[in-house]
Amino acid sequence: MMTRRATYTGSTLRSRSREEKARVISLVNESVVPMWASGDLRVPLARSFSLDDATRAYDYFAKPGKFGKVMLRVDE
Repeated sequence: MMTRRATYTGSTLRSRSREEKARVISLVNESVVPMWASGDLRVPLARSFSLDDATRAYDYFAKPGKFGKVMLRVDE
């Protein structure tokens, strides 16, 4: 992942009370963070394509029925 172009998206939980927000943070820290750190939680990958095949990747992405991310690889 190119850190200068990385985008992280999350929820602000604006309508929730401070107590509810604290509980959500606690639950994420207890259940999600350990799985992410151990590698048990992964982002599903539907298929990867070479950057040279970006047109084919987009065509695949536009079709229904896939599950997971479509990734472009930079082959060396």
